Amino acid sequence: RRVAIETSGLADPTPIAYTILAEPVLQHHFRLGSVVTVVDAVNGAAQLQRHPESVKQAAIADRFVLTKSAMADDGGRAARAAVRDINAAAPVLDLDAEPLDPDALLTGDLYAPGGKRREVASWLDGFAGASGEAADHTHDHTHDHSHDHSHGVGSFCLRFDGPMDWTAFGLWMSMLLNRHGERVLRVKGMLNVAGVADPVLINGVQHIVHPPTHMSGWPDGDRRSRIVFIVQDMDRATIEDSLAAFNALAAA
Repeated sequence: RRVAIETSGLADPTPIAYTILAEPVLQHHFRLGSVVTVVDAVNGAAQLQRHPESVKQAAIADRFVLTKSAMADDGGRAARAAVRDINAAAPVLDLDAEPLDPDALLTGDLYAPGGKRREVASWLDGFAGASGEAADHTHDHTHDHSHDHSHGVGSFCLRFDGPMDWTAFGLWMSMLLNRHGERVLRVKGMLNVAGVADPVLINGVQHIVHPPTHMSGWPDGDRRSRIVFIVQDMDRATIEDSLAAFNALAAA
């Protein structure tokens, strides 16, 4: 069974997601599935510049549905580029170019049976495509992809070599969200945790993080930890340097 919540065009979806994740009564009966954001191919890019609420909608989306691309002079390229500048991890489904499967749109989330591998693949493919890298690349570097966009919202993906200490990471994440939770709009990650054979997946909205879940096997040959952040008015280096410092302390 599913409950679909449809908001108005300029609603901020973050409080709704936060309530579902944080309210004990709701936690007992519901889990947050996919956040789907509909993007107008004709006016979407301009709306993102004018309305900060639309930027929030793009920032926490798990999927975008692009409409009216056949009516747009550029076929929707500007709108597609604008949302991917904010959130490169979410796939963009063009309603005019491909048939839409409503069931897959609503049920293929990270916590649904069979959804984990597909969701993680979309995160990695999104950032690999935006940075011009192959999705199965194996060369080593920490920086992956970074964007600045309107209203101070940007996205980036951090990669770390070697297994991570789960206790140190949990402490770091708690401190980060306690101090900067209002500005960390979305975080998704696949972690190589010391002593754990399979990757551990994390997924959060602002101050609240889903319970971690495990994948059955790695999606590719890359065993690095990969964490996607979508933040507002926050410097990438603040996050990257602090996590690197915690990792160094744990390894000492």
